[in-house]
Amino acid sequence: MLFVAGCTDAVEDAALTHDELTKVINLQNPFDKPLIKLSFDNNQPEAIFGLKNCRVYKAQAVKGVIVAWDLAIKPDFSLLPQVCDRESMRIEDNYLRVDTGLISLGAGGCCSATGKYRTRDGVGWERYLNDGWQKMDRSKPSNPESIAE
Repeated sequence: MLFVAGCTDAVEDAALTHDELTKVINLQNPFDKPLIKLSFDNNQPEAIFGLKNCRVYKAQAVKGVIVAWDLAIKPDFSLLPQVCDRESMRIEDNYLRVDTGLISLGAGGCCSATGKYRTRDGVGWERYLNDGWQKMDRSKPSNPESIAE
């Protein structure tokens, strides 16, 4: 007769604490709006995006669970304080399309700064300027049109 006492399975000890569970649940969508997912034909995992205060965030996911959010697009620099007046995010012609509008306090009216952005993969971004869609330059982080690192 064989008795095994005191053995536990690591699965039983893997449960999250209440605080950890709350953090994981809140991290899945900390935004006021639904998330947008870009899917790819090749076996790449989908890219997930959120929008808040005219800033675009891209999810870091591990095995389908969001573990962090990275800032992908931020509003242009302004000497005056700004408030996000309008923002939208949608899929349009196989692109994630983002439109933002900010009011500079003291300047009056909307919008002192606007942004129209798009991406197919969440890595290469384009911004709409007067003469059409232009690739954003990631090599110049101080450039207000570049993506925040």
